[in-house]
Amino acid sequence: MAHSHRPPLTLLLVVLTACVAPDADEPPSDTDSSSGAESPGPGTSEGEAESGTPAGETSSAAAGSSSTGIDPSADSDPGTDSSGGTGDEEPPPDYATPHFPLQLGLQWSYRLTRTDGTLGADCLDNGDVHVMTISEESGGVFTRTEAPTCYFDSLEYRIDPPYVDVNSGAWYRQLLLPPDNGATWAAGGASGATYIWDEHHPTYSVEAGTFDDCWRRKQQGYDVWEIYCRDVGMVESYYDAWGSNTRSELVSFEG
Repeated sequence: MAHSHRPPLTLLLVVLTACVAPDADEPPSDTDSSSGAESPGPGTSEGEAESGTPAGETSSAAAGSSSTGIDPSADSDPGTDSSGGTGDEEPPPDYATPHFPLQLGLQWSYRLTRTDGTLGADCLDNGDVHVMTISEESGGVFTRTEAPTCYFDSLEYRIDPPYVDVNSGAWYRQLLLPPDNGATWAAGGASGATYIWDEHHPTYSVEAGTFDDCWRRKQQGYDVWEIYCRDVGMVESYYDAWGSNTRSELVSFEG
């Protein structure tokens, strides 16, 4: 989380991967819940507010046992910690929403170009690095600022289990958490956008590095999608619709 102008490229948001039980006569093997006809790549920006007819019913994913109703301990690979290690590494950050961290001081830097890799002429796709910072929290609402600013100086986010919502003029359903392959939901409000978790990647590499337990959120009906990884959030976005095409890639993250 259709309208006639492209949404703001701000970031945008956890995981329940289907596990296949090993055969009793065969050694266990890891399985990947990746699916979907499209190849992995960048997703759309967070904080989208599309115009159109309000969407219909939303699906729900099972809530965990955390105080937010979203389970930060859900792990797609039992037997390893959530960072993909074997337990010898430092424990991962204790974010309430591992695939869309909300915590004061977190900062993401993204390089924005066109989807074909060339440099565009305007603020969104000319190769500039945009810095997103969680600068304020009040009553469970987190404010994230962007510099340089193209559409919004700031956006607000809140946890409303099983969703993370974004306020871009009105509240919309940004993510359904934890991610579950094939799960769909509507952005709600005045938006006609509907989304699906359609791919899982055990690891995913961008300029900032390689990250674990990553999921693709796709806007149904459009070539618009984002990749979210555990303990970092959005690492790549891709927007190619309505005459616009912009790709953003994470170049650094400060937790």
